[in-house]
Amino acid sequence: MPKINKLSKIAEKIEYELDFDYNTSVNHIETVDEFFEHLIKPFENGERIYYRGEKLNTYDRTLIPTIYRHRDYIFESGELVKVLNADGMIDLYRKMPEYFDVYRKVIGEVKSENMYNFLAFSQHYFGISPLIDLTKSPYVALSFALKNRTLYDENPLIYTVEIKDENDYTNDITVADKWLSEYDVAVFNVNVIDFYEDFKFDFKKYKKMFDGIKEMGILNVTSPSAKLIDVPTNDLMRFQQGVFLLLNDFAIIGKGYLTKKVRDDFNVKKWIINKEICPELLDFLMTQRPYYNYDTITDLKAVVSNIKKTYMKG
Repeated sequence: MPKINKLSKIAEKIEYELDFDYNTSVNHIETVDEFFEHLIKPFENGERIYYRGEKLNTYDRTLIPTIYRHRDYIFESGELVKVLNADGMIDLYRKMPEYFDVYRKVIGEVKSENMYNFLAFSQHYFGISPLIDLTKSPYVALSFALKNRTLYDENPLIYTVEIKDENDYTNDITVADKWLSEYDVAVFNVNVIDFYEDFKFDFKKYKKMFDGIKEMGILNVTSPSAKLIDVPTNDLMRFQQGVFLLLNDFAIIGKGYLTKKVRDDFNVKKWIINKEICPELLDFLMTQRPYYNYDTITDLKAVVSNIKKTYMKG
């Protein structure tokens, strides 16, 4: 029996080291009471927690920046790997001149040494950036997880993120700009489905592949460093109580990356919600925070319009 326990601990350690979708920190919420206990109560008690809602718990909805969900923007024809730094990120947007010019003419020039404003704008209004949306409100996260659906075929989920080291957090745009100016990520152009099928059950194979990448000298760090940026720069960020998670200094293949360093720096939990309680949670959300209705949560004008209709029916 002791030998079995020892092997179990070794297996747990291997899984912890090679986790690439935060499954080592999965928690299940089966009842509405559990949802209140684990997600609403800490928020009401003022605990410093950040949230993100996802409508499905699937491998293609991992916790990655939107830019890496759209590989066609990154690679030239036949290109297998691209190392993105700050200037390279700006060059990507220059490939979409209509969008790039709109920002430059309306807001200002984009430079690698002060591009936080641009990337925050790009995440919220263009939907493509190296930043990951989080929120200070579980109600906002719940809205994005439920999406006002009446039927739920799959379990949605909510991520929670807590800071362990204050050096990984900033509410200063100068610091945010500095972090982004040091951006350095290697992106590999592989078929996402093939990647997932090849590696989801074979951690040793996954590690061997990354060791090979290291030997190529492309990037020495394969698990990203993580920073939290709390600088609201637009109306949507303020309304949604938004913050950004920045992942840097890593290699990404498909839609997975080694998460160990992120989990060492932040307490990241993945809460999978039983689909059976979702209709009741939606009723709760619409009663408690109707202004976070998913149909209008990305459109402030529509939010205010709906409120106006409620109070001016006569």
